[in-house]
Amino acid sequence: MNLIKVFIYLQLSFTIAFISGLVYLFFFTKRNLPKINAAFKYLESKGILKPGDYGFYEQLGIWGAGFRISLLKIMLKGKTFKIKDGRMIDYEARKCLISSPDDFLWMKKYFLILFFCIACLLFIVLLAFILKSMGL
Repeated sequence: MNLIKVFIYLQLSFTIAFISGLVYLFFFTKRNLPKINAAFKYLESKGILKPGDYGFYEQLGIWGAGFRISLLKIMLKGKTFKIKDGRMIDYEARKCLISSPDDFLWMKKYFLILFFCIACLLFIVLLAFILKSMGL
């Protein structure tokens, strides 16, 4: 009986940690949204992106920021990927982002918080399966 209580408390704790992480991630992204917009405007000014390439995600605001952060991470790694109209973004984007006046150290913290939330969610699901197998 005590083991069941322990699993229930663990699941409740991970649920609280997950929700707290999501709230923190939301405000962290909201605080860094101007930096994301500035990076994409800088890439547009250098001719790497066209003004409408990621306008849809920019219009989504905070909800489209995660996708644009992922794209910035890919660009900073120097990887080549395809965008609209069959155009390719290559190593030139990395050189432009590194030469930009902004720093991107905050992105490491963003992905750390994101992975924390994913880990909490996985533990919640794991504990739910354990509790279900115990008969609850």
